[in-house]
Amino acid sequence: MARSYFQIKCVSNHGQAECCEPDSWGEEYITALTTFKTVGQFACLDDVVPKMTSESRGVRPADIIGLARLFEYLLLNGSSNCMIYPSQFEAATVRFLAEHPLRTTTLAPEIFAHRFTEHVKVCFSMLRLLQMEDSQVTAKVRFPKTGGFRKNVTTAEWIVLKGLLRLVNLNPTWSKGACSNDTSHTQAPSLALVPVATKIEGTKDMSRVKSEIDVDSMGFPLIFQAAS
Repeated sequence: MARSYFQIKCVSNHGQAECCEPDSWGEEYITALTTFKTVGQFACLDDVVPKMTSESRGVRPADIIGLARLFEYLLLNGSSNCMIYPSQFEAATVRFLAEHPLRTTTLAPEIFAHRFTEHVKVCFSMLRLLQMEDSQVTAKVRFPKTGGFRKNVTTAEWIVLKGLLRLVNLNPTWSKGACSNDTSHTQAPSLALVPVATKIEGTKDMSRVKSEIDVDSMGFPLIFQAAS
């Protein structure tokens, strides 16, 4: 499991997380958003999230696919348990919007940043729920919290979701002094969440899957790239 110099410790069952030197997350989130823009090749954040939600039941597969590059960076660099610091992420988003203004929305940057943070938080939490229920499947109740979401996931979307879920760690370790200001171990997105030829669970004919998906040179489905 890939981890950066940030190590997180879950401290409750209510979505809370704790790590040393939390203030350092502000710069980490700025880097995450900047990398997301570079790799995602979009002009502004409102191109990526035309619709936002603040409730788990409102999360669509397309919402997570649109943020896949951002989640990949966060998962590789300290947020492997799918949790963020909302206040720090929101502040980082406001700073990011000052350099990369919104283009299509009429919302003020501060309001957009707040709603975007809530959207990222619930979408990220959906990844955590997917992983939790996959590891706790029972004969009677399979997916009580993510069943509706799973029904709407297409084969192509599962390719990206499976790649992200491989990076999720529900029980990350933590040790005193593990955090520092040294960013030399920060990992950039791999540019290929999952090889296109990877077998999808429940899919027998992989030639059909591969032939129906056009990908870029690094193997990422073109249908999920934001329009510039």
